[in-house]
Amino acid sequence: MNGRGMDSMRVAAWRKMGTAGAWLMGVVLLLLMSILAASCGGPAGPAVAEAAARGYPRVGAYVGVRSGGAPLVKPDGTVDSAVCRQFSRFPQVAVDLNALLISPAIIPTLLKFNPDIEIGGYHHTVSWWLAPDFPVQASDKTFDADWHRGLQGTGGFIAGVPREYQVNVGKKATIDTMTTLLIGGFQRARIRAFFGDYWSPVASWVPVGNEFTDNTRVQNMSAMVRRLRGALPYGFRVYGNGTGAERCGLDGTLVEGFPNALATGAFAVAIKQHDGDWLKSEGTFADKRTQRYALGTACMTGATLTYGAQEVSPGGQPWPGTWWFDEWSVDQNGKPDYTGAHTGWLGDPLGLNVKLANGLYVRYFQHGVVLVNPTASAQTADVQNPRWKRIGQAVPDATLTVPAMDALFLWGE
Repeated sequence: MNGRGMDSMRVAAWRKMGTAGAWLMGVVLLLLMSILAASCGGPAGPAVAEAAARGYPRVGAYVGVRSGGAPLVKPDGTVDSAVCRQFSRFPQVAVDLNALLISPAIIPTLLKFNPDIEIGGYHHTVSWWLAPDFPVQASDKTFDADWHRGLQGTGGFIAGVPREYQVNVGKKATIDTMTTLLIGGFQRARIRAFFGDYWSPVASWVPVGNEFTDNTRVQNMSAMVRRLRGALPYGFRVYGNGTGAERCGLDGTLVEGFPNALATGAFAVAIKQHDGDWLKSEGTFADKRTQRYALGTACMTGATLTYGAQEVSPGGQPWPGTWWFDEWSVDQNGKPDYTGAHTGWLGDPLGLNVKLANGLYVRYFQHGVVLVNPTASAQTADVQNPRWKRIGQAVPDATLTVPAMDALFLWGE
């Protein structure tokens, strides 16, 4: 039987079983996976276990906090509790490490609103935003100043290359200094993850070096990951983006520019992501379709969606970390929840995603279904299960149409 026929049989079987049967099969699969993990040397690591506990869809705030702390910190230096409350709706947030250290009240304020939030420290790795000869004042004791002095002291800048690649991570003295500074910063801030931007060890295509220097860069950045995990509490996670990031033993990599801002942001790339990865889409708050499409695609793979532009100009649109969309949190009655109390509302997946003959992708969960249409035209799906309803509706639709490059989220018990 060809793959399309097998897909049709799988979808028909899920329809026939309904939620209860599919849920039971999902439980059996999870038990088998646990037994297999134990037979292979013990329980799953913390990253896998905690990711499973979060449920789907997975959303996080990776974007929109500057090194000075804005918008979590007001111009007068005090923490903005109202903004922190909005950010705390996310299960995971990435905050510039320099901001966490100069404004230590950020972390307890976020935890006050969400004790389970995972706070990660964001910092540059291969890229840096200050010129190599920028004179840092001796009185400046911030993390960014220490980082810049460390790069200058180890000769860690590469001349004549794009800013995104000017840090020489192929030099051991530079990478060791960076790692030591990061460990100290993370220990002081007491956070649980590191988001490295721009994490791109493979750079011979820029060109920055040849295959030999690429290999050295990969080895050095892999050593950084091992040192961070060894020096920080068990379960500390490291994420990064860029060419070759997947070769460094990270807990997850980030695809940017979805669906079309960057060549690497295409659906064909995003659908190959793995549980623990991140998907970044730089749409606007008004572009609800792009948000649904990105979130639905992330649900197909287990990635965490971060939505919105990296930078917000003064007087521009609101900070992405303050945005919220209907699909991100849905209560037990199928109503959108804007407090963030019901993130992960779909629960665990009951299997992998299935590609239908018309190009639609579908995935079933404990409490709903997600359909994604990556094609250039609208596609129709016949769900044939009265349990599944659109968010906010009490009556199901027998036939569902998913517009081009869009997604549809259904809830049900």
